[in-house]
Amino acid sequence: MVRPTALIRKVWTVGDVRTFGPSVSANPWGALEDGRDVLLDSQLFDYVRGGAHALIAARRVRCAHGLRADIVGLVSDGDRLTSDDVRDASFGMALAMGADVLAMTTLRPHLARVCERAGWSITGQVLTLNTRAMQ
Repeated sequence: MVRPTALIRKVWTVGDVRTFGPSVSANPWGALEDGRDVLLDSQLFDYVRGGAHALIAARRVRCAHGLRADIVGLVSDGDRLTSDDVRDASFGMALAMGADVLAMTTLRPHLARVCERAGWSITGQVLTLNTRAMQ
């Protein structure tokens, strides 16, 4: 049986926060942030389409000319997400959050590629320098 497409906003549980452990550890800001920093004030969405399933955390950011939603975590435990899945989830989240733009940082090259195929633009690189290590 093929499950219909669904994007549902969820209330966070302790189990959901634990599920995001690998996503939090792969955030580009590294050891400077923990789960609280990464997920604070984010909204949780549960995405299902066919065999694909993902939990997606996104935070609203007010900007001078609109609203940006930063995707701060993504955990997929079903079939690998396709560009159609990413496009479907992206538009659904943007609509639900009233966002003009979605943004995301990732250390996962395959996720960047699938997002690009879904219409996202890769607009640069995230560069970090650990100044503590230089002391």
